[in-house]
Amino acid sequence: MDYFVAVSVIGLVAGTLASLFVTQGSFGIVGDVAIGISGALFIGYILPSVGLSFGGGLMGAVILAALGSVASLGILRKLKTASSSAR
Repeated sequence: MDYFVAVSVIGLVAGTLASLFVTQGSFGIVGDVAIGISGALFIGYILPSVGLSFGGGLMGAVILAALGSVASLGILRKLKTASSSAR
């Protein structure tokens, strides 16, 4: 349970910061937060399942959650700007 809460909080923080600092391709604060949380949870679950981790405990969870939320926000923003420029 602690792992889930920690990963969710990291995703929330990453999504909020991304919404505040990067305006191009933003999904709005609610969208950015939701994407940050889902990316953090997804990567926090998938990578340890395939044997990749940054150590056990809370610090490893924080690193994975931060990577997951930033990566998902970055990828989705790139896809959004690429699709809007193709129109």
